Amino acid sequence: WVNAHHIRHADPKRVAEMLVPFLEQAGFGHAARVASPGWMERLVIALRERSKTLIEMAAAAAPYVSRDITIEAGAADKFLTPTLAPILSKLADRLGAAPDFAKNTLEGIFHRLVDEEGLKMGQLAQPVRVSLTGRTASPGIFEVMDLLGRERTLARLQAAIEQAKAAS
Repeated sequence: WVNAHHIRHADPKRVAEMLVPFLEQAGFGHAARVASPGWMERLVIALRERSKTLIEMAAAAAPYVSRDITIEAGAADKFLTPTLAPILSKLADRLGAAPDFAKNTLEGIFHRLVDEEGLKMGQLAQPVRVSLTGRTASPGIFEVMDLLGRERTLARLQAAIEQAKAAS
């Protein structure tokens, strides 16, 4: 409880500094060292509500600090289906053409696509979450996209689209 309380209430910069050795131990030290200014603090802010220890936070950081991800089999089977591939393709196209990658821009793109396709937000956000993190639980989808940036978001979405098309 004390660890979790400290993680949630300490200055994100301080927690980020304390997190680096745990990322190094998990094999992600290089990513932590080359992160742009402020990125580690944004990572801490995104992960701190679900992390009780720095070890848990380092494990939760894996999709954000590693180049490639492994999508959990059950999550892929449930959320990356052939019927969803065209919708994910539309999303990828729109994200690629967006003038910026700001949260309000991303939200607008999501909401327009959800309305056009007659979906609920979770019906799009959950497959995108799985596509981007390989997991069914993560921080908010727009925080995830912010942490990954446009290039990695689009690359992971494209890989998930191919996986969804190949699913039977």
